[in-house]
Amino acid sequence: MRILLLSGLVALGALAAGEPLPTSGGRRGPEGTGVFPGPAPVVDFAEDRNVLWRTPLPNWGCNTPLVVGDRVFVVSEYGWGATSPIVLCLSLADGRILWRQEMDHLDALAEPERSEAKGWRDREVANLNLSHRLFHRFHAAEDDAERERVVAEGTAAGMPGFSRLRAGRRNIKDVSPFARSGNGVLRRDTYDTCRDRRWFWYMGWRFYGTIFTGQSFPSPVSDGTAIYLYNAFGAVARYELDGTRTWLQFLDIPMHSHPFGPTKNIVGSPIIVGDTLVVSHPGDQAGDRRAHSSFMVGFDLATGAERWRTPLGETERAETPTALDLDGTAVAYVSGHVVRVADGTLLGTLEQPDYVRAARGSRGFVGGAATPVTMGDLLFVVDSANGAGKRGHPYGVLAYRLGVTGDSLRQELVWSSPFGGNNECNSCLVIDRRAGELYVKRGGSVRVHDVQTGQERRRFTVQSGDWDSPILVDGLLLSGRSTGEGRNRGTEPRGYRLGIYDATTGEERASGQLLVAPGEGDKAEQRIAQYAETSWNWGNALPVVWQGRILLRSNDALYCIAAP
Repeated sequence: MRILLLSGLVALGALAAGEPLPTSGGRRGPEGTGVFPGPAPVVDFAEDRNVLWRTPLPNWGCNTPLVVGDRVFVVSEYGWGATSPIVLCLSLADGRILWRQEMDHLDALAEPERSEAKGWRDREVANLNLSHRLFHRFHAAEDDAERERVVAEGTAAGMPGFSRLRAGRRNIKDVSPFARSGNGVLRRDTYDTCRDRRWFWYMGWRFYGTIFTGQSFPSPVSDGTAIYLYNAFGAVARYELDGTRTWLQFLDIPMHSHPFGPTKNIVGSPIIVGDTLVVSHPGDQAGDRRAHSSFMVGFDLATGAERWRTPLGETERAETPTALDLDGTAVAYVSGHVVRVADGTLLGTLEQPDYVRAARGSRGFVGGAATPVTMGDLLFVVDSANGAGKRGHPYGVLAYRLGVTGDSLRQELVWSSPFGGNNECNSCLVIDRRAGELYVKRGGSVRVHDVQTGQERRRFTVQSGDWDSPILVDGLLLSGRSTGEGRNRGTEPRGYRLGIYDATTGEERASGQLLVAPGEGDKAEQRIAQYAETSWNWGNALPVVWQGRILLRSNDALYCIAAP
């Protein structure tokens, strides 16, 4: 049985002939391993060197670009100019934006509920944007007269908190018209109404930055004929390569701590297994009065019909599902659970090593945000302490050999490699199936293990990004990190630095840095808000290498790095 883990490359002639287009495979490469096909990219680049093109995007986003034929697809968060994540299609040749569409999950509601929900959202987003603009005008004012005008304008707009403004105040919550309910910046009537009606929407970002990672964390995927997207709202959609939206589904997710952007907004990317689109959604925190279990869902690629939905317990992590072919049965794995793709049957859960069970007790398997990788019937996962509530308990890499008998899972823990300390830095996996090597990146350290025995072959140091996963291409390992002020970022200018290393020796071949550019007009105001604290730390994404080019997203710009 062939397991399809695709994400599209182009040649519209082939598409017209009914043939799927080749694809870059999204954030993990064509085989979902973190390995991309050669040729090797250029290793020397900067803002003014070996940048084939640079295209400004509407806003930042953490999802990885997807190449389908001669087109590149990417999703941006929303800000001043939109109230929903924005799907963009660019030309691979020159970076021109060919089309853009808002992925509005409220479109899945029937009328008149759809118009009512959008009305509430649009009113509050407009109010929030106005309060942002007035707030920045107040602090940019050169005299008391201008400040008084701003206060009067804000008060007239129904924001009495503006009368409490004084120079130096930095918290917009103190001056906005919004009640401290849920996330602290929404009108009480809006909060109550949308909570009761189960309408999800999200402000996008606040004065002091976004809520963690925004809503467009998942990367798009493709079967070579269309692209498929998922976001933390629970919206799932198919877009044709010309921008036509074929279908949109909205998962009925129970309320989290507040209805305006789920608290667990780091959700994994979708995958394609045969003719099924598989997505998983993490559960809410145990003990929350609106807590719910995590689940995995299978959709028909062509129609969007929900084929099955499988509850997975109180899993809290944000893994992207991983596909395996076990004895001719296509399965999807996420956070300790193995589900049969044909019908959604939960075949079993992974058994924890004693050191994990002793540390976590009944809490369950915590897989971390690191996407597992596979080789044949071997599954490699990171058991993560992050979010487990026990800082400092041991964690590490686990290797399982899996099989299926009827409706049951067979499993064997082949080896484990526990680490000490806590998971302040996320561990990331890449597997080179040809060499039989597993790369484990934790912070700035890379360990290379034999896939069969777990024996460590070598280790070396790379760019130290907390959440930035490396990739392999033609004997090179690419690893990046955000730079600039903020948590663990040092004193470098704000931007993104990519290091390129010899995958065998660990020797650094080169590194390049791309910087955050100044904005204009409303865009400048948006950047003032967005970069006021640390939201820009999340504005980068895993690079993609395709046909010798590096597609690299740095904050709200997409770069194509290649020799002229």
